[in-house]
Amino acid sequence: MKKQSGKKHKGFVLLETLLAFGIISFAVLFFYQGELGFLLDIENKMIDSRMHRVLYEEVVEARRIQQKTGLVNIERNGYYEVSYRLEELPYAQISSEKKQFGIYRK
Repeated sequence: MKKQSGKKHKGFVLLETLLAFGIISFAVLFFYQGELGFLLDIENKMIDSRMHRVLYEEVVEARRIQQKTGLVNIERNGYYEVSYRLEELPYAQISSEKKQFGIYRK
């Protein structure tokens, strides 16, 4: 009797294995997509942080040497163009190939 029940369930083991493999594959792919999005977000935030730091350093240096206006091209972990005016209606602006932002006083 046991032999007959074993023959009956022969295909069930294969189906169960394929189902488990499918579930594990889906979980791995889902985790990979989440991780990839997370890493891209971190990279974008690092680029923003680097640009903020370069802009800050250039404005501090301009204040130190008492330069009122300027346009500076900087190559530090990428290429940046910094422009600023420290007199009336002061502003500071930085741009790269992909992003641009500035600080303006009204």
